[in-house]
Amino acid sequence: MIKVAIAGTNGLAQLISYYIATNTSHQFIILSRHSNAGLTAKGWQVLPVNYNNPADLQYKLAGVDTVISTVSGQAQLNLIDAAAAMQVRRFMPSEFEGTPAARPFSDPLDAGRSAALAQLQQYAQQGMSYSVMTCGLFYERFGPGGMAAAQIGLSSGIAGEGQFMMDFKGLRAQIPLFNSLGEEVYVCMTSAQDVARYVVAALDLPSWPTELRLLGDRLSVGEIVQVGEQLWGGGYFLCRPFSLLISALSRPGFRSCALRYGLTTR
Repeated sequence: MIKVAIAGTNGLAQLISYYIATNTSHQFIILSRHSNAGLTAKGWQVLPVNYNNPADLQYKLAGVDTVISTVSGQAQLNLIDAAAAMQVRRFMPSEFEGTPAARPFSDPLDAGRSAALAQLQQYAQQGMSYSVMTCGLFYERFGPGGMAAAQIGLSSGIAGEGQFMMDFKGLRAQIPLFNSLGEEVYVCMTSAQDVARYVVAALDLPSWPTELRLLGDRLSVGEIVQVGEQLWGGGYFLCRPFSLLISALSRPGFRSCALRYGLTTR
């Protein structure tokens, strides 16, 4: 049995907490910027934390074996420093998307993730291992209410239903069916629940690789459109090519921006 700290209270953090509580005997705490009566009512231990206060972070991480982060930016960077200071054994950063190896050097969607990985690589040399969860897009992005309905990605600006690639209710899509080389674009997808289960199962691994990969399905963008049309009883989507993304997918330096969200031509 180990002690796990889950940073964040979004939908993914709650799913991870649920599966730790129901499927394991591990102890866990949830680090939150604010008190959360709803999570406390479930019998979960929620600890208010100030991510800008190193001493507070270190105090809250006392005795923790593994940290699972669902926060980003400076909060995550400070969390990594505190984890290393408290000799936390393992750290899973807030990634949960495409593989970091495919990203460009200067990624406009980075949100401090590259700096977090650099920190983790440095601390790995001092004994704190880490693993990135690569899972592509969440299925929930295309469901009713989008990812916002699952309380995931609320600060991304594209968490709402129909805000990313496809609007199923409006039968509209702004998508990269093909790249400039004429290759079909594919999307890798996994449900948030499966990702949470996989993360929890990984807690029992004796050691972690630097990247854990999970894939629920892999479909071409055109096939996803067909699924939407079938759901609407044969209606047709009004598709508009996303020319910027089509161009990006054909250029190695920018392809990884698309790969961050599970888009690939292979």
